[in-house]
Amino acid sequence: MKTCFAGKGRKVLILYLYQYGNAAIVSSFLTGKLSLAVTILCQLQYLTSVIWLVRKSPSQASHKTRLAWVLLCLSLMVVLSILIGLVSPVHSGNQETLMTVQNQVPFLVFGLFLVIASLVEEVVYRGYLWELFPVPYPALLVTTLVFALAHHPASLSAWLVYLGLGLCLGVMRQQTDLYGSIVLHVLWNSFVLMLQLCVI
Repeated sequence: MKTCFAGKGRKVLILYLYQYGNAAIVSSFLTGKLSLAVTILCQLQYLTSVIWLVRKSPSQASHKTRLAWVLLCLSLMVVLSILIGLVSPVHSGNQETLMTVQNQVPFLVFGLFLVIASLVEEVVYRGYLWELFPVPYPALLVTTLVFALAHHPASLSAWLVYLGLGLCLGVMRQQTDLYGSIVLHVLWNSFVLMLQLCVI
């Protein structure tokens, strides 16, 4: 049992480090080490590898169940973010970095970056890390906390937003499966991107 846990823990650590490959590709483009064509090719290869990891996860929910939970959780995420934003401005190192990168790279590169980030984070947090726990509630709490920490919240309001987002993603995972939390995460990041484009 201990060996099995250690093996899974190593896998989580490797995947945690693996997620930084996504940022490394975009950073290489920004520093001129990769051309646009090579950057997109690397991103597509990276995306393919993440999809291969996701395909190993069992599908446990119907499309109808996933859709219902996606609509509910996405609505909760939007309402929560708006309410917290009304009380106090949300400052996050992660969000500021994303906005800076968004203004420096082509839309396709940034779009692929967001999709890949959504998939990798779900594979790491609601995939392998989630499976380290034999019962769902500790998995929900730990993955929510680790998810919030990974996004470098710089204020109490940012902490509350990321804890809320992580909790909604965890509930989605608990009520459906990894595919459900991936869809929710991609939709959330797409929603935030569209909002930012409208503001700009």
